[in-house]
Amino acid sequence: MTKNNALIHYLSPLALALGVGALIGGGMFLLGKIAPILLLAPLLAGVLAGVSVSLAFPKGYSPLLLSIVVVLMSCTAYFTKHFGEYHDFKQNISEHLLPESTPDFLSKIVETVATPFVDDFFELKTGHSGFRGYMIFSAEQPTPVGFGKVIELERSATWVLRIFELIAIVVVGLFVLYSKNRAHQSDVEK
Repeated sequence: MTKNNALIHYLSPLALALGVGALIGGGMFLLGKIAPILLLAPLLAGVLAGVSVSLAFPKGYSPLLLSIVVVLMSCTAYFTKHFGEYHDFKQNISEHLLPESTPDFLSKIVETVATPFVDDFFELKTGHSGFRGYMIFSAEQPTPVGFGKVIELERSATWVLRIFELIAIVVVGLFVLYSKNRAHQSDVEK
């Protein structure tokens, strides 16, 4: 394998993991806005991660590399979902500050007014600003479980739930990947 082929061999799975992971995360964010059913989005994200990797790389790649791609894709999806929620939070603050504004004006307000305001708020509430402050702050908020219901969890329980969501995406993704690869191998052997 030449140096350029080796580079492409390892960069294409990386590009897939980041690109498709971001798309899956965007889908998780939208699904959470439409139907915030506890653990539905992470389970679907895991299925999509496993299927997309098994379809994109049916043979010729090491199982370890494909596993790393699924893990990276899962992490990308998970953090993209939360980053979408962070941006949505800032957008909602802007809409509350200026309810009669146009979308173009609101996007400018998000960057010039809402972001510094939200960062100061998170700094005050959590000791951290930006995305990190949002993640800490949102861990203290009620957790939607679906059908308009929410549950109050302690911050540590929310972090355990978040870690479980991430692990669920990874485990389901790996299960789907290996199930599809095993089925593909048995078809080849017949």
